[in-house]
Amino acid sequence: MSAGRPTLAILTHSTDDVANGGYLIELMIRKWESMGFQVAVVSDADNFVPADVALLHVDQSVVPDSCRRLAERYPLVLNGRVLDIRKRRFSQLLVDNPAGYLGEVIVKTDLNYGGWPEFRRETLESKLGRFLVRYSSGEKVCSRFQCEGDIRCRRQAALDQLGQRVAIAVHRPR
Repeated sequence: MSAGRPTLAILTHSTDDVANGGYLIELMIRKWESMGFQVAVVSDADNFVPADVALLHVDQSVVPDSCRRLAERYPLVLNGRVLDIRKRRFSQLLVDNPAGYLGEVIVKTDLNYGGWPEFRRETLESKLGRFLVRYSSGEKVCSRFQCEGDIRCRRQAALDQLGQRVAIAVHRPR
């Protein structure tokens, strides 16, 4: 790795747009660089960049195999075991029997950020998406849209939502 400054590799997926803004990690990168770290953002499509430590930062609900294989090449990986952040995977507050729970709930999509990162990846990896990226004159092909986030609601509204969307997780507030 490094003889002088310690090196940190930020591992991303090739469709993540870390370089063009919108991620909190940009502020962290600047801070780490001011502390003397050499920071490299490396995607699964890039050549391997040796580093003392890596930080797995993939903007998807489930880390793709290509990113997992990249992470395995580093001696120490922060977030290396956080490979699936779908709500159904880790939440202990899911309402499994909606008929038996009469309180308030929080309705969330099972996928992170309403599934937008997966939609973006699938679009950019499609034939049309690759064509648009190649000939788009630098404009973003998939721009982020506004989403409302969590919806607090009563039992009946949650049941209505469950009937409309398959990928919904219902949580009891603490």
